[in-house]
Amino acid sequence: MTPLHIGNLEVRLAKTDAEVEEVQKLVDHVFFIEEGIDPESVVQRKYDIEVLNPNSDILIAVDKLTGKIIATYRFMRRCHADKVGGFYTKDEFDLTKILNYDGEIMEFSRAVTHKDYRDGTAIMAMWRGIGAYLNLHNIKLMFGVPSLHGTDVSMFKDELSYLYHFHLAREEILCRSKEYTNMNLVPKDQIDEKEAFSKLPPLFKGYLRLNTVIGDGAFVDHDFDTTDVQIIVETEKVDPRYLKHFLGWDV
Repeated sequence: MTPLHIGNLEVRLAKTDAEVEEVQKLVDHVFFIEEGIDPESVVQRKYDIEVLNPNSDILIAVDKLTGKIIATYRFMRRCHADKVGGFYTKDEFDLTKILNYDGEIMEFSRAVTHKDYRDGTAIMAMWRGIGAYLNLHNIKLMFGVPSLHGTDVSMFKDELSYLYHFHLAREEILCRSKEYTNMNLVPKDQIDEKEAFSKLPPLFKGYLRLNTVIGDGAFVDHDFDTTDVQIIVETEKVDPRYLKHFLGWDV
């Protein structure tokens, strides 16, 4: 993948063990220090380290003024998942229908941005990198599991119900949570779409603008104190306007 230069940021894949270690420190800081979670109590941290390299591709944004990695995304294609016994999110969602999808698929995870770079510039630069990666590998479907922070689903009843009623995946690619938590908490006719959308974290809003669809049921992760929702994007179904705006594709 050819590096992209966007303002003071360089977006590219991590190339060295030292960069992978720096990425892990950034991930640890955001997931464990900022969120106040004890990393020693989270078995997934071991899995994080095992799958980072060479069993995934790691997209990074480097501040060229400081040389520091300030944002990252982790990508796993079929060839990566086969080396580690499956995709990262297989323990939370039944991925059978996605695995049977005709075409290259990619799981993305560990979307992390340093707190000093959360004004939107870094994430837009990372989206351009995602677009370049999708194009390079002819990715037809990408999926991941972003989180709402907290495990009391009643706190998110409007958001979860909105996602369920208005963005549920079609049956052919619909995946179900393995520890099923119902997202249909508010009747469809009682949902204010604009208000529910406004309550979602910025990352969710960005995904939804790409015509993202949602898996069936949330997964409550008590280790990380999150409520996880599966999202699925079929690249051929994304509005061409957003392909150009978010991913930088000429359409």
